[in-house]
Amino acid sequence: MKMKMPKWFRGAVCVLLSILIFQCGMLSALADESDEVKVPILLYHNITSDDSTGDLANISAKDFENHMKAIVNAGYDVIKLSDYIAYVRGEKTLPDKPLVITFDDGYLSNYEIAYPILKRLQIPATIFVVTGTVGERVEDGKVNNSHFSWVQALEMQQSGLIDIESHTLSHVDLSKMSKSDIQKELRMSKFMIEKYLGKTCEVIAFPYGGYDEKLVPLAELAGYRVEVLVDDRLSSDPSYANVKWDGLHSIKRLTVIGGTTGAQLLQMIRNTVGE
Repeated sequence: MKMKMPKWFRGAVCVLLSILIFQCGMLSALADESDEVKVPILLYHNITSDDSTGDLANISAKDFENHMKAIVNAGYDVIKLSDYIAYVRGEKTLPDKPLVITFDDGYLSNYEIAYPILKRLQIPATIFVVTGTVGERVEDGKVNNSHFSWVQALEMQQSGLIDIESHTLSHVDLSKMSKSDIQKELRMSKFMIEKYLGKTCEVIAFPYGGYDEKLVPLAELAGYRVEVLVDDRLSSDPSYANVKWDGLHSIKRLTVIGGTTGAQLLQMIRNTVGE
């Protein structure tokens, strides 16, 4: 003969089981969060042959090569930005010490100086290009630094080491523009990259750090799925390491300035990831 449990007893058991399941879930979530991979993303601009440069946007070729060697020698695994995106989407795992290299604007020096160094060391990078100035030269009077051509961009893209993505059509602060002008900047840039490079362009880096809540839906409407910030932050703020749960609509980067030594760069990276 079966004993029938009182309703109050069955109810109490259900409550206790619910509490245990909830607590286990919380502990699992906390463990996942504590084990979360932190990914610093570095931002470079122009690379020069002049070893005396020390301003925000210009890094000497010597310093850049020292940076890349210091990163590799310190045990960091330089991954593609697309690897990080796949990780956030749950499609890929990451190494223990991942790091991403990016460039903004599309300067000729990225092709002539940085690209050979990256090839020699087999380090991947993403270059965000201003499509309206691709191929422009200083001697024509339209730009302060020459920009690489679509032919050079295609060579880098086809190497498998470099990925070319959008930095808008004309390098403007999108947060100060009308919605129609924003759409022109976003759509034309994406169209040109896809036309000349034969690839899908889904990543946009907003110029000047111009970012507000209206930009993400407008970028998605234009066909972008990932938005990257530009920040001239020179300190190694721990909050500037990217983590999975931040998502893909405000990826953060640390600007590397001219005159930074390899040791200083490593310290900035270590501080950012809390080492």
